[in-house]
Amino acid sequence: MPNMFQELLSKKFTQTVRLLPRLIPVVFILFVLSVTLYGLLNIRSLVVHAEGGSQAFTAEELKARMDDLKWALGLIVTAAGLFAIAQGAAAWFSSQTFNREAENSLNRISEIQQDVELRFPIFSDYEKLRNEAYRELEQSLLGVSVSNRDEGYDWREDLYERMELPNRQKLLSVERFIGIEFLRRPTDDLAYTQNLQRLAHFYISKFKFEKGKKFGYLGDLERADYYLNLAYERSNNPFYLNDLGLLNLEWYANLYSSQQDIFLREAEKFFKRSFGYISNQQRAYYNLGVLESKRNDLTAAIAYTEKAAQQEIWEETAIEARTGDIYYNLACFYARLAVSQGPITSRSNFVRQCLDALKRPAQIGLVRRVVVDSDCDDKNGDFYPLINSGEASVVAELNLLRPRLSQNRVAHSKLVGKGKMDVLIDAVKNLFT
Repeated sequence: MPNMFQELLSKKFTQTVRLLPRLIPVVFILFVLSVTLYGLLNIRSLVVHAEGGSQAFTAEELKARMDDLKWALGLIVTAAGLFAIAQGAAAWFSSQTFNREAENSLNRISEIQQDVELRFPIFSDYEKLRNEAYRELEQSLLGVSVSNRDEGYDWREDLYERMELPNRQKLLSVERFIGIEFLRRPTDDLAYTQNLQRLAHFYISKFKFEKGKKFGYLGDLERADYYLNLAYERSNNPFYLNDLGLLNLEWYANLYSSQQDIFLREAEKFFKRSFGYISNQQRAYYNLGVLESKRNDLTAAIAYTEKAAQQEIWEETAIEARTGDIYYNLACFYARLAVSQGPITSRSNFVRQCLDALKRPAQIGLVRRVVVDSDCDDKNGDFYPLINSGEASVVAELNLLRPRLSQNRVAHSKLVGKGKMDVLIDAVKNLFT
């Protein structure tokens, strides 16, 4: 009972203190009006006395009336000072009360949170595990990226394979328990849409890895598609359109070869919508160049790729490795034209343009070695006909450029899922292959 009585008194006191800042101005205004009315009545009596022709006030009576007016004016000034002090004190008490209530509310929230964690530990454990899994996914993406951010991630990098087994299984456990789409977030939550994009990359990489083992699960691609659409709906970020276009261009179009044209048209729509929002990006034009090369329209492929080369940023920032990829693709397209137009000689304009384009990625040195080896050594590779053309000057220049195309790649090939010794061995292998 005593505690309840004290709590009741405390609430009453709190309510009274919080009302003071509202009541004091009203009281002050009423007081000033009363004193002003008193002064006006005194002045009116003086005017009436003078106009009525009555006997003039004596000096003492006039002094008394003036003293009354001075007293009223002084009272108003004093009241104004007291009002300012009282208002300040009331505001201070009110702020203290508000702070105390805020602290009590935070304490109550903390107690409720602790109580929920004790009653339902599975949800608190899930939240901790989810944050941990997303953080590890972000670090894994940065580990296979050529920049210090998600932008510029290359789907050809083996993200899923390079992640440590416990980390990828932890992420899958989190996803199976409660999907990220059920986590309520404000529409402008950047971290939420970034996680959607990262998870899409994860599922695409998972499909790629498992497809290489002959058991790729189509649901992984569809999950990635769903997450990218959700990220775009929540953010209207045009760069997610590039990811959706790439999904159609590199995966759906290859999986459903009989419907390839349909998926290429879908990819084209996504890329054009993307550069319709931001026209000074390299990525949309670069992907359109790749798309046109799949249609065997090399003239259009070169036009789009040259347009990409004229831009300075990949999507939001300049990424040197992606600039190298643009010029490398340009060289591939010119090589195909040189072969189709023939003969392959040092005087061929297309051969010259191919070699000139290769100089830029050779300066950067970040083209994937497996890509260079495939284009040079595989019979279906773009540079294979040039290297085996018998044209001495062309062969010599290509052989000179070839090792330089990947000369800096080792520094950017962190193998997240392997030990330090494995990384060292792979680095040494790269030096001698």
